[in-house]
Amino acid sequence: MINNVVVGGKIRLMAGNMPPGQDPEPGYSPATDTVVRNNVADRIEIGHIIGGRKRQFTIPAANTQLANNNANIELGLQVATTNSGGSASTFVRPLRPSDVGPAAGRSVACP
Repeated sequence: MINNVVVGGKIRLMAGNMPPGQDPEPGYSPATDTVVRNNVADRIEIGHIIGGRKRQFTIPAANTQLANNNANIELGLQVATTNSGGSASTFVRPLRPSDVGPAAGRSVACP
């Protein structure tokens, strides 16, 4: 997750109830080996557990790398999270039609 701006909200990296790479329905694998850099949000939650499911969500988010985020960091069920600190360098521009939908990102140039 790189260069996101969340106004009045949070970014959540979830804990899970099954190992990574095993996603039969219904199930949730945890966030694993995630880079979270240059984001702006009220809060970034690592290892979030969906309300009331602590017994079911026992597999931690793992190996999250945080860098240059402008947010409060909240650690939940997680292992090996690192934070190199810094503050976000944010490049914000209005969305264009080419930024959303099935063709998004194919020919978008950021300033």
